[in-house]
Amino acid sequence: MSSADRFDARLESLRGLAAVAVVVTHTTAIFRVDGSSAFWTLPLSQQTIHTWPLELLTAVLNPGSAVILFFVLSGYVLSISLDQSGASLAGYGIKRAFRLLPPMWASIAVMAVISSTFPLFNAAPYSEWFLGTFQPFGPADVLENAVVLSSKANPVTWTMYVEAIGSALVPASLWLSGRHGRTGSYVLLAALCGLTVLAFPRQTFIYLLCFQLGVTLAKFPPSTAVSPAVLAASGFLIFFLDRLALHGPWSIIANTVGAALILMAIKRGFAERSLLHGFVRSVGRCSYSIYLFQLPVIYATGLLIRHIIDPGLAATVLALAVVLTATLSLAKLTYALFEQPSVRAGRHLARRAAESGSETRARPIEDAVVDS
Repeated sequence: MSSADRFDARLESLRGLAAVAVVVTHTTAIFRVDGSSAFWTLPLSQQTIHTWPLELLTAVLNPGSAVILFFVLSGYVLSISLDQSGASLAGYGIKRAFRLLPPMWASIAVMAVISSTFPLFNAAPYSEWFLGTFQPFGPADVLENAVVLSSKANPVTWTMYVEAIGSALVPASLWLSGRHGRTGSYVLLAALCGLTVLAFPRQTFIYLLCFQLGVTLAKFPPSTAVSPAVLAASGFLIFFLDRLALHGPWSIIANTVGAALILMAIKRGFAERSLLHGFVRSVGRCSYSIYLFQLPVIYATGLLIRHIIDPGLAATVLALAVVLTATLSLAKLTYALFEQPSVRAGRHLARRAAESGSETRARPIEDAVVDS
C-alpha cells in the first residue's frame, strides 16, 4: 500500500461540505419561482432576475457532482482501511452493513412519521422536484426501502444501493491490484468506464467507476507537479460546467474525474486549514446524518413556509436558513442516537465473528471505514 493515511480528517470534512451542498441545492428547489416549477431546466436565456441567483448557486454546488464525490471518497477510504487492517471479508461486510443500514432505517421512520402526520394538500406553491420527491407512500414502500429495494420512502437513500454495490467491489479490486499491480487496477478502471457508458442508466453498474477510481488513487497515488490549487480549480470547474452542459454517462465520467482532481488536491494540502476547522470537522462527522435526514427537514420546512410567505425567491432564501440550521442540529442528534451506537455494534459483532472463526486476529477497521 502507498503511504496514504489510514484516516484523514480533511476527507471527512470534504464529505460534510459535499453533504451540505446537496442540502442547499435541494432546498432551492422547494418552491416555484416566477411561475416556473423547474427553473433549473430552463435555458439561460429564459432565466429571470429571481431564478438567476438560484441557477448560479445550483451550478456552483452541483448536487450530482457532490454525490459522485461521495462515491469516489468511499472507494478511497474503504480500500485504505481494508488493505491496512487485514480484516476478513465477513468483518468488513458486518461493519459496512451496520454503518449504512440502521441510520438509514431511522431516517425512513422519521420521514414516514412526518409525511403521515402532515400530508401535502396544496400542490400549487411547490416545484416539480418537490412534488416528485414527496409522493405518498405506504407500509410496503417503507419495507422495500428498508431492504434497499426501492427509495420511495426516503428518496435520497437510492445512494445506499450504490454504496452496497460499490462496497462489494472494493475487496475484489484490492485482490486484483494485489495480483496484477497497477496494470490490473487501470484495466479494471477502463472496463468500468466503458460499462458506465454501456449500462447507463442502470444504477447497479454505472457508479462502480467512481469506487474503482477511489481505490486506484489510494493504491497507486499519481505523482504530479501540478499545484494543489490548480488541481482543485480544475475539479470544481468540471463540476460547474457539468451542471450547465453535460448529461448522461458523460456527466458521471466527467464528475468522477473532477472528484479525483479535488481528492488529489486535498491530499496535497489544498484548503487544509479550512478543512481542519472545528466547525467544518463537526459537519464532516455528521455528514451521513446530514445527507439522510435532510428530506424530512426540507418537507416540513416547505409546508411551514408557504403559510408565512408567498412562494418565490424570498421564500427560498428563508427556507435555506431554516433547513440548514435545522438539518445540522438534527444531524448532531441523530449521529449520537443512531450512527455511533450502530458503528459500535458493528465493531462488536465483527470482533465476535473473528473470534468464533479460525481467521487470524486483525486490527479493527477504524473511523476511515465507518465514516466513509
